[in-house]
Amino acid sequence: MQFIVQFLMEKTFEQIKKWRKNLSDNRKIAIFAKSNHKTMKSSELHRRFTKAGWKFDHAEGSHYYYVKNGQMTEPIPYHGAKEMGKGIASKLIRKYGV
Repeated sequence: MQFIVQFLMEKTFEQIKKWRKNLSDNRKIAIFAKSNHKTMKSSELHRRFTKAGWKFDHAEGSHYYYVKNGQMTEPIPYHGAKEMGKGIASKLIRKYGV
């Protein structure tokens, strides 16, 4: 296993895809690409919503709601300068196109 990890670290993603294609089906391993989304501060995500045309509607505790064309967002956590998790930020960016 250590050999495979070292091998993968030394190769580019394209080289790994070619190498994986040549393996027999029962020896294939999962290859995970790094996400292009970086972590961001909560305030940065909210700025992206306003730049995309979403208007602040109301807040409930530390969650903000935005409206655009009669559609309301799900609750979007707001914690100022704290980092948001990549998963929730990516989901919201994809879902609302911000």
